Amino acid sequence: MTDEPADTIRRAAEHLRALAAAASAPPWAVRPRWADDPTGSADVTDGSGGTLVHGRSGTRGRAPFLRGPDARYVAAMGPAVGLALATWLDECATQAATGSVDEPGAVAAALTIARTILGGQP
Repeated sequence: MTDEPADTIRRAAEHLRALAAAASAPPWAVRPRWADDPTGSADVTDGSGGTLVHGRSGTRGRAPFLRGPDARYVAAMGPAVGLALATWLDECATQAATGSVDEPGAVAAALTIARTILGGQP
């Protein structure tokens, strides 16, 4: 027996909420490590300014790492999710621009997500 699409979507939403709730407090931010670093190295910080990636390369041979809940969240939201989300946002933008909106709620949700991705910018 296969799941109905709505069941699969709800399960994914529940899973993502659980991963997000277990991860470090938002907002996560990128902070450049050095102003003149040509590679663009940066630290990722949590809502309190604490670093999410722990350890340092070369320190007793211990590679940098994430805490388990943060690592699971990062893995769940990897590039494949980002690309799928970008495709969905493009589809919603096309609907909004052409006025051929299939699901008005989807366009509103896409706008909320887009503003969140852009850091609250309109």
